[in-house]
Amino acid sequence: MNKPKKHHIVPQMLLTDFCSEGKICVYNKEQKSHRSNQRIKNVGAQSYYYGRGYDLEGLLAKVESSAAIPLQKFKKDPNLISAKEKESIQLIAGFDLCHVSELKPCV
Repeated sequence: MNKPKKHHIVPQMLLTDFCSEGKICVYNKEQKSHRSNQRIKNVGAQSYYYGRGYDLEGLLAKVESSAAIPLQKFKKDPNLISAKEKESIQLIAGFDLCHVSELKPCV
């Protein structure tokens, strides 16, 4: 199986909360410009951001998918999720917080 070239720095499941009809508006801080109607799969991503030699993007996709349903439940009512579901959310949130300071200008 091919390893993905486009690595998402911002998980797509989080971007969906900010989209309309599958599209989102993004702002480029360096160019001081915005782009409207961008497809989520093209936003918050960079080619080989996590490197070429291993499939970190694939591993993150598995972690994110395990957190997707608990995250939706949490947004409706934080009291509805189990301890294991909280762990799934904490894992992805922890990773996102750890690398947010490393974001490159494209985001």
